[in-house]
Amino acid sequence: MRRLYAFSNRNPPLPIQTYDDDDDDDIENTRIIRYSNNNNNNAVRNENKTIVRKTTNNIIENPNTDYNYTETDNVYLNETARCPYIRFPWWLWLLLALSLLGLLGLTLGLGLGLGLRKSSINVRCTGNNCPANSQCINNRCECNSGYFYDYSMSYCAAYLHVGITCSTSNTNQQCITNAYCASNGYCICETNYFLDQNTGVCTALLARYVPCANDDQCQTPFVCKVSLCDCNQTSYYDSGSNTCKRLGYVNDPCSANSQCVQSANCSTTTCQCPSDHYFDTAEYQCVRKKSIGETCTLSYQCITNASCTSVSPFSNQCECNSGLYYDTTTGTCITQLTYGKICTSTSQCIDNLLCLNDPIVTGATFQCICLTTQYYLTTNQTCISLGTYGDACNTGGRPCETRY
Repeated sequence: MRRLYAFSNRNPPLPIQTYDDDDDDDIENTRIIRYSNNNNNNAVRNENKTIVRKTTNNIIENPNTDYNYTETDNVYLNETARCPYIRFPWWLWLLLALSLLGLLGLTLGLGLGLGLRKSSINVRCTGNNCPANSQCINNRCECNSGYFYDYSMSYCAAYLHVGITCSTSNTNQQCITNAYCASNGYCICETNYFLDQNTGVCTALLARYVPCANDDQCQTPFVCKVSLCDCNQTSYYDSGSNTCKRLGYVNDPCSANSQCVQSANCSTTTCQCPSDHYFDTAEYQCVRKKSIGETCTLSYQCITNASCTSVSPFSNQCECNSGLYYDTTTGTCITQLTYGKICTSTSQCIDNLLCLNDPIVTGATFQCICLTTQYYLTTNQTCISLGTYGDACNTGGRPCETRY
C-alpha cells in the first residue's frame, strides 16, 4: 500500500492520495483525490495538477513485540506544473523578457548593418557599395575625379581651390590638381604653374610669344610684354641657351642690334649710341642729346658743338660753343656768320656784328654789319667807332665820320 500526501501548510492544502505499490501506473490517472485541511476535514475535488510526496511504506516486523514499524524510503516531490518552493517576482520576468528582446534586436541590427555596410576607400568592393562621391574601380573603392579622401572625416571631399585653407598635417592630396598645401596652411599652385582666374585651375606657365595677361603667367625669365610672354626691356632672347640675357651697354660685345640697349646699334661688334644720342647711366639706354636751351648736368648730354653752361646758380643748360650759333633748321650748332652775310638774327653773327638792314644799299636784306657809327675792321673782324674831329686818320685805316 502506498500513500500520496502533501504538506498541510498550504492553503488550500495539497491533496492526499493513497494507492498500492503494485499499481504505480494509476497515480497519474487518478483525478478523485482526498485532501485534508487544517480542520482535518476531508473533501473531494478534481485536480489536473497534483503536488505529492511519494512515500514507500515497508512493514518491519519486530520479533520482541507485537508491533510492526513502517519504514519510509525514496521520498521525493512530483509536480507536473511548477515547483511549489521557487517563485520569481513579476518584474524579474519582465526584465528577462526585455533583455531577450534587446539581444534579439542587437543581433538583427548587427546582421543588417553588416549586410548594408558600404565599403571604405581602398577596400575591396563589389558593385555600388562604395561611399558617397566614390566608385568601385578594379574592385577597389576610389574617390571620384575632383575629390580626395579626408581621413579625419572618413569621406570623399571635394578638392580645395587655391587660396582655401588646408591641413598641413594631412599627407593626402587635398588641393586641386597641380596645387599643394603650403606651410602657411593655404592651397597654392605648384612650381611652373599659375592660377587661371577664368577657369580656377592651375595651368602650366606660358612659353615665349604665347598670349598672356600678367607676368605671373609666363615662364621664367619671361614677362608679359605687350600681351605676349617675352624677355623684359633690359634683356634679349638668346636662342642658344633658351634664356634672356642682358642688353649690351655702350662698348659691350654684340652680333646684332637687338642685343644692344634701346636706340643703340651694333657697330663693329660693339654696341654704340647714334651720334645724336648719349648713354644714360640711370636708364641704361641711349637717349637723344639735349638741344640748345634744355636743362643739362654734363656737356656730353648736349648736341654736338654745344656745352652745358651755367645760366644761374641753380640751373644749367646747353649752349653752342663760342663762335657757333644754333641753326633751328638743322638743329645743330654751326659757325657764326661774318661781316656782310645774310642773317635772320644777331645771334647768327660773329661778335660785334648785328643783323641789320643796310640803309645804304637799296633793297638789301638783313646782313651781319656794324652800326652806322662804326666801321668794320677786317684784320680784327670787329666793329670800331668812326673817328671824330681831331682824331688821327688815314686813308687806309680809321675813317672819319661823314660829317667832317
